[in-house]
Amino acid sequence: MTYAVSVVRDVAASSEKVWALVTDLPRKFVFGLSVKDMDLCDWVYELEPTTDGCRVTHAWVESPQWAEFAPIGKSISGVDDRAAHNLRNMGITLDNLIKAVK
Repeated sequence: MTYAVSVVRDVAASSEKVWALVTDLPRKFVFGLSVKDMDLCDWVYELEPTTDGCRVTHAWVESPQWAEFAPIGKSISGVDDRAAHNLRNMGITLDNLIKAVK
């Protein structure tokens, strides 16, 4: 699947080992962020086996209601560009995941 905001890393560990660090569910894990009655976004972890281990995709998916909430979120968090902020931090998360499976 292609995501508008995502970070992908190849990991030299089996998808089972990496998955155990992310969750104990099947190969795709998605959780949503809601505020009151607004579904704002989904966070995704998706694992695919590769010949050397697995490929991990970590993604942030805006809902249609995100645009309405973004100015409020900016005033609360101080983050101007949420997509760039999340992209940078998802990369850090996956880099730390790689370190943890070694």
